[in-house]
Amino acid sequence: MANGPRSAPSAGRLLAEALWRMAGTPRAFWPPALVCTAALAIAKFLVLAGGAASGLSALVAAVYVLLLHHWIQQGLIEDPKARTATPPWSFAGFAAGYCVLVVVVSVVLFLFLAPDVFGGTLTVNVLLMSTVSLAAAMALGALAVGGALLFLPASIVDLPWNPGDAWRAAAGARGTLLVLALLSTLVSLLGPALSVLLGLAQAGSGWLPAALQVLSLLLDIAAVFILAHGITRLFLAVTGRQPAEA
Repeated sequence: MANGPRSAPSAGRLLAEALWRMAGTPRAFWPPALVCTAALAIAKFLVLAGGAASGLSALVAAVYVLLLHHWIQQGLIEDPKARTATPPWSFAGFAAGYCVLVVVVSVVLFLFLAPDVFGGTLTVNVLLMSTVSLAAAMALGALAVGGALLFLPASIVDLPWNPGDAWRAAAGARGTLLVLALLSTLVSLLGPALSVLLGLAQAGSGWLPAALQVLSLLLDIAAVFILAHGITRLFLAVTGRQPAEA
């Protein structure tokens, strides 16, 4: 039910709300987050132990898209029976476009920064350049799609919007959407940043690198949750719809 547009909360408030939900409503975040973190960590270690990482990034991205859809849908549709396990094609296509943009830009930037390192040893400098390339690509991706993120919840509730419609509908909340997208990107980049710091400190032996890999996955999923919460709240504010009961 729609009651008319409401004022949009700030990005800082949305971040605080998402963190509070993680602590105050643990069932909303921790069960799917821990299950997906464990499953992805096991898959990652098995694939890397086999010496081939082909398809791993696509698997990780697909899980993140499913979680994003799950958490947005949870905030919009009260009846669990009316929710779907997989996102609409338009939702998946929008998310895939962001992923492709980030991959292409990060690879191009990495080639520019370190054109001779493919196939070489993963040194600290290479890891640093890879992380810088990824950070720049993710920030660019966030800025490119952030203003149209309301397209994702619109596709779930079958509003006949395209990304341009979502951009226009978010006129009063577009700045908040962009800041929210950048904040979630920053949270996601904490894991790679810690890996670089670990390499610079020459502490990359033993169990610590593996633990950082798991922590990085969990931070990624936390970033997805923050983004999902913020997008849902802003969509409800812009459209005047009522939130689903938790």
